[in-house]
Amino acid sequence: MHKTNWDDFRFLIAVMEEGSLNAAARRLGVNHATVLRRVTAFEEQNQVTLFKRHKSGYRLQSDQPEFVSSLSAVRKAVEAAQRAVQGQHQTISGPVKITSTDSLCEAILPRIIYGLQAAQPDLRLELLASNSHLNLAQMDAEISIRPTQALPEDLSGTEVCNLAFDMYGHREFVSEHRDKGLRDLNWLAPSSLLAKSPAGRWVKTNVPPAQRVFHTDSFLSLRNMVSTGLGLTILPCCIVRPNDQLEVFPGLATKLVTPLWVANHIDLDDLPRVRTSKEYLIQEIRAVADVLEGREPNVETTMSAADRA
Repeated sequence: MHKTNWDDFRFLIAVMEEGSLNAAARRLGVNHATVLRRVTAFEEQNQVTLFKRHKSGYRLQSDQPEFVSSLSAVRKAVEAAQRAVQGQHQTISGPVKITSTDSLCEAILPRIIYGLQAAQPDLRLELLASNSHLNLAQMDAEISIRPTQALPEDLSGTEVCNLAFDMYGHREFVSEHRDKGLRDLNWLAPSSLLAKSPAGRWVKTNVPPAQRVFHTDSFLSLRNMVSTGLGLTILPCCIVRPNDQLEVFPGLATKLVTPLWVANHIDLDDLPRVRTSKEYLIQEIRAVADVLEGREPNVETTMSAADRA
């Protein structure tokens, strides 16, 4: 019986998840030949054929479901071990990556992050603005601030408030078209990752495709485009500023809402730097809940509760 080299699993997992030798090599920081050599050696040593070459890359053979499950278990075990090691550090210091949408990164988070840094000067904070849900299990970030109906099972979080959306147009456009039907007007539509947001779902259901004259994957871009007077759109209330010259168009019976969560991976619950950062973020985001829920205009949304005290 051959002795297993545990490091081989790192190469096999990379090829399985990336789907090509080149992509796996980039992920692992080695060259293509090294990945090929390690995979080939494992297959020859164990007298198995794990991967089949396709035009689109390498794919695991369909008769290897148990091996796929085992590789996934190995990856999860390694990730859990990495998080456990990080959890041994019991001081409020070190790096904390926080991820949120580009809208929230502009509208409310800058001064909140400033306040957290001032309160915990030994933290090294990083704010990742992305409308995709980063993988907290793989440590893409420690804390996520996201609007979503529910959290995945591997995340531990707090629902801090609702994120509200309303229908907006430039004030001149609203004045000119107030009496027209929504289906007769030009619309600016959320696309890509925003298509599943409350705004994206509403537009898909209520606006004919022919009326959607512009699409983008950013609410900030939607805000900037609707400010030109091109048409109507639905935006998070918190990103609308007085100088955008936008007005609510009377088309929604009530604002659209979705829960806003502050979450981390469950294995990081007892990590002091994550727990302390998360508690601070929850407190400060709740302090601007009126803005996030559309009850107050976005005038000083980046001012933290500590600054107002």
